[in-house]
Amino acid sequence: MKAGEVEQAQKLYAQVLSQFPKNKKAIQGYQKLKKPPQAEMDRLISLFNSNQLQAAVSLGTKLIGQFPSAPMLYEILGAANLSLGLAEDTIKNYQKLLQLNPKHTDAYNNLGLVFYEQGKYSEAVDSYQKAVELEPSFADAHYNLGNALKHVGDLRKAIGSYKTSLTFNPNDIEVLSEYGGALKDYGEFEKAIECYKKLQKLNPSLVNIQSHLDNIVKEKEEIFNFVTKEVIQ
Repeated sequence: MKAGEVEQAQKLYAQVLSQFPKNKKAIQGYQKLKKPPQAEMDRLISLFNSNQLQAAVSLGTKLIGQFPSAPMLYEILGAANLSLGLAEDTIKNYQKLLQLNPKHTDAYNNLGLVFYEQGKYSEAVDSYQKAVELEPSFADAHYNLGNALKHVGDLRKAIGSYKTSLTFNPNDIEVLSEYGGALKDYGEFEKAIECYKKLQKLNPSLVNIQSHLDNIVKEKEEIFNFVTKEVIQ
């Protein structure tokens, strides 16, 4: 272990524990191998928090070589690579994190963000869906799921996801905006108008809200006139 041969040390400790499962020195040594020293973790977190992302990736990669079963390392590396726009490295880190911790909701959500940016909307839907299944109150994941569902053409489910997100954050302007647009596209004009009016009330300085409302009213009238004409004919 002192020589840095972590994998070999793990095997040796495992052999000892298989025969002597209560051996305190073996238990303590094996536990130490699972996570880096706290000083190294503090340094890594400090680099990440101070936005020294490349340095954080370098240190994290080095530590993973020594402690390949430490979930926190993959979590920080995933977040750093996500911020750096390194899609494949981000995916690799989060997938490894999920192998170690299959219930890590942020990992699923962040994986979804990467897939979404890559235009892999079906994969994004799957990732976001797992996040909200594990944490039903994860408002951001519901919103992200709505965006992905809209891209795969399931507008009805997208509306449902936006609506769920708003139950947790009812005044989220970004979600309200997407919700209003989805309602309009789905033909739910009255609900869309209600949504945009709420946006106006929350933030009167928002541009284009009135134009959205005018367009909805115009489109609603055009559909009504068309249907009326068809009935008369």
